[in-house]
Amino acid sequence: MEMKNIAQLLQSFRSDLPDGSKTAAAIDRNASWEEISELAEEEGLHQIASVLFEAEQERLRSPS
Repeated sequence: MEMKNIAQLLQSFRSDLPDGSKTAAAIDRNASWEEISELAEEEGLHQIASVLFEAEQERLRSPS
């Protein structure tokens, strides 16, 4: 999955999150995928965490 697609997906998830969410705040300030994933996991937002984990693994496997 391309970075642009991940950014779009995060914005889509963001629109469904309450403003008080730590995950929402991290998305709003363009935090790292790792940080967003960790916060999402803490808040029980497993779909977001899973998508970011998979994207990060794919990025690490891809040649630069």
